[in-house]
Amino acid sequence: MDNTEVTFKRLFFAVMLDDSLKETLMKLIHSLKKLSANRSIHWTRPNNLHLTLHFIGNTPLDKIPQLLRNVQQNIALFPSFQLNFSHLHLFPPSSHPHVLTLSIVPSMPLTELVTKIRQGVIDTQLTGDKKPYIPHITLGKFKQLPNLKTRQQQIKLPPLFVEQIALVQSQSTVKGVEYHVIEVVKLK
Repeated sequence: MDNTEVTFKRLFFAVMLDDSLKETLMKLIHSLKKLSANRSIHWTRPNNLHLTLHFIGNTPLDKIPQLLRNVQQNIALFPSFQLNFSHLHLFPPSSHPHVLTLSIVPSMPLTELVTKIRQGVIDTQLTGDKKPYIPHITLGKFKQLPNLKTRQQQIKLPPLFVEQIALVQSQSTVKGVEYHVIEVVKLK
């Protein structure tokens, strides 16, 4: 029996999707499964569909309350907004992509929200992901490039209304990665 004490949680901020949008995206995933002969794609489960805003990584438990206070303070007056989906995309955009994503049309409110969250993370003396932010929803992961003719195809979906963000824990289990919302922060 392992008696090691857990002192960290693997965290990120995200927009969690409502059930209606999850259902729509699961229909899209189902249609992509039919188009792909590649059975090695690990499709995202409905409860794991989300839009990551900022990945922090392993975070000391004693820093979590301050992290939440700092981010809440930074976005206290931030208004709700909507996002639109763009197209299917292989990620990263290199010679060895390994993720199929649904791209989000970049917007000023989204960029500003991510900047405010990152500042809250920095104010907590944490770092997190330093790569440029590319808004997307992960639909599936693969080792071998899938033969999907729908890559780069425009996708018509209802908009995503961003009215709150969530601090989420990523936890590895025998069934795969599971996400648990720690706290929700509402936008104005």
